[in-house]
Amino acid sequence: MNREPNEVSNKASALGEAVGVLLEASVNRLLQVVASENNCVYIATGPKNTKTGRATKLLNTESNLTGMTKTRKPPAKNGISM
Repeated sequence: MNREPNEVSNKASALGEAVGVLLEASVNRLLQVVASENNCVYIATGPKNTKTGRATKLLNTESNLTGMTKTRKPPAKNGISM
């Protein structure tokens, strides 16, 4: 079967993937705001892959995480934070 180079073999699957990417991005933006309002940092991706330059997924041995939060430390009273 000869296909054009950019032709999608399963259009429904590609559409579902695209909707999932947009939905995940919207949820990440919302969670970023909620975390910030609660003195937390929302982390949606892991470090960049040195070969591809793209951010890695957050992985856990149990599951594939979409994101996580980390509480910010309040500034030290003497101006020095640890």
